[in-house]
Amino acid sequence: MRTRQGKFRILLVVGATLFMGSCDWGADGPSHLRDTYPTSCNAEDAITTTPDSLAATVGSDSLAGRWALMVVQEGTFAPLNEEWDITLTDLLIVDIPSDQSGAYLLFCDQINEVDTRFDDPDNPDAQHPMKPETVLSQALKDANISQYIPFTDPLDGGLPKTELLWFWGITGLDDSATDPLPDDEASPNVWDEDADGHPGVTVTVLNPVQGDRYMVRRATWTMGAGALTGNQLWVAGDLLEFQIEETALDATDALLLTLAPITAKKTGNTWRMRRVLSDFSCRDLIQQHGSLFDDAPEL
Repeated sequence: MRTRQGKFRILLVVGATLFMGSCDWGADGPSHLRDTYPTSCNAEDAITTTPDSLAATVGSDSLAGRWALMVVQEGTFAPLNEEWDITLTDLLIVDIPSDQSGAYLLFCDQINEVDTRFDDPDNPDAQHPMKPETVLSQALKDANISQYIPFTDPLDGGLPKTELLWFWGITGLDDSATDPLPDDEASPNVWDEDADGHPGVTVTVLNPVQGDRYMVRRATWTMGAGALTGNQLWVAGDLLEFQIEETALDATDALLLTLAPITAKKTGNTWRMRRVLSDFSCRDLIQQHGSLFDDAPEL
């Protein structure tokens, strides 16, 4: 198994301290978490479950177990000097041990949806032919971006307000929250996190220009507190704020070096965790997230 140091930096505003982690639990994470909730960091090791097998073991107010986490961010951007809506959906696996002493987060995927519909009465669903489309490279999905969070205060039927700094391809900033992002691939603050031989991480662009962009990224999430639902299946809350900063370092086409900033909308930003079985994997989450969160509680 290829092990990579994760670049989640997490500050729990209530009830936890900052800690850096990785999939190497023997080195920098509690081994009991690995033993209790074994998690593969490689997609090829995933155990695919069927929707019928996703019924959770309930009957306790404890948050112990495995959870699928979906974070939805609604924003706008103008890559072609025309403002469009964009929805970013991040998918993660979360493990909480039986003593609820901490949580292990594993990044699985990010899905970007851009709405470029225009006023065409004959075809109201028509999209702009230059609609931007991007996907994460498989190397980035397999990079094992992970984090262990120790809880310093007992959980009380939910999760506390949380501020999360999440990096792609960045290391060693003096002030991780405010330092400018590196803009030179030779910077000591740039690292090949997905180990594909290119600086930063690789994002594949499908439209309007095809190619690969090598970039760094910092996302800041302020996640509101969330309470466990009565059926023990869900913990959910509002994403109170989010900010995304990105810098392109290189690309297979010069046109891909230009990035449009994303402006967060004030509404529609949420996070939801659904309890799943202990063998539920990133592959399962990527394949089934659409139906898995269909009955998520309203906020």
